[in-house]
Amino acid sequence: MTDKATDAAQSEKTTGWRSRIPKLALLAAAAGGVYLYVRDPERWKSRLSQARDRTTGTARDLSRRIIPADDAETRSNPGSAPQAGAPMHARVGIYQVKPGTLDASLAKARAELLPKTREQHGLRRYTVVTTGPDSFVSLSGWETRAQAEKAAETLSGWVKENVGETVISAENQIGEVILERGHFSPDKLPKYGMVRVQTLKPDSPDLSAKVRAEFLPQMDRQPGFNAYVAIRTDDGKVITYGSYDSKEEAERAAASLRPWADEHIAPHVEHMDMHAGAVAWAVRR
Repeated sequence: MTDKATDAAQSEKTTGWRSRIPKLALLAAAAGGVYLYVRDPERWKSRLSQARDRTTGTARDLSRRIIPADDAETRSNPGSAPQAGAPMHARVGIYQVKPGTLDASLAKARAELLPKTREQHGLRRYTVVTTGPDSFVSLSGWETRAQAEKAAETLSGWVKENVGETVISAENQIGEVILERGHFSPDKLPKYGMVRVQTLKPDSPDLSAKVRAEFLPQMDRQPGFNAYVAIRTDDGKVITYGSYDSKEEAERAAASLRPWADEHIAPHVEHMDMHAGAVAWAVRR
């Protein structure tokens, strides 16, 4: 055999061996996994969990860009993710307080209630909107209805115990989140929120699909749009919350969206209460 032929044969032999290395490594890894599973199942589960974490890390990073937790008022402890397809539930509190007491009440709530709420299992959202010189709305989203009900007890209890003497009226609502939409910037929170409490006429149709298909894309195009949530409460009301980067952008968006709402939603609404104002704080997970 010539030198060239010998070199070619040797090269083919080496290349063939190298080409089999990944396969052999995979078989070795698989064998090692089986061995580890037999000898130490708990350690095998831990390694499997770590591998899954590495695989899903990119998805987590992307979700942090969509729903940020970088602001001091948005950070919260990690909680278990809701089951796929499970609807989020919400608690909404609407408060009227004695004149001149709102700032002190919210300052106390920020210092004491906000950290306590962050620790609650299942928390997804928690926002407070100051809707007037003597009023505010509290909205929180939870993974399950039971957690929303517990939050209603916890939040209402804290209010009664700590600032109860300043409260003139308080309305609590619990319901299922039926629509949710949002563009959450990683470097800023919404500055202005609009809460609409709508009492529907008897036998009103379910407009969720129509709103999702026609109305929400229009919201996406509004300058300064931040987030939108619709909640169907236990007593049949629909509460919506829309947030924006500024009051001016919120008002312009409302004017732009009004024709569609007047045509498709207003005919089915018996009564609506509007609450709007500056966002005092927002927690997002």
